[in-house]
Amino acid sequence: MKRTMTSVTLIIAIFSGSYACAADVDTADSWKKTANILLAIDWLQTRDIALSNGTYSETNLILGAYPSVGSVNNYFLASMALLNLSDYVLPKQYAKFIYQAISILEVSVVTHNTHIGVRLKF
Repeated sequence: MKRTMTSVTLIIAIFSGSYACAADVDTADSWKKTANILLAIDWLQTRDIALSNGTYSETNLILGAYPSVGSVNNYFLASMALLNLSDYVLPKQYAKFIYQAISILEVSVVTHNTHIGVRLKF
């Protein structure tokens, strides 16, 4: 399972980067999709942490060490909403930078979670 999740994460990251290199594709849009996909994977992994009954602890300072599923859902809904609103309030180049930073951070988080055995929990 760990290898599968790591492989899926890396395939998503590589595919989105390759897709963004095409001449007719908006790279900011590609990074936005990548950030949203990785946030969704992190969301599902964090739900598993919340349901683990203390087996795992969360390192997110906002959520706390042992968050409830409700607080996880609220946090990720707000995070994704704010991320996607950045298109409307920031100039395009800054929004693209935000998407890139979130994508890089989330690849690290999802890979780490997968490595320690955290699963996707719907």
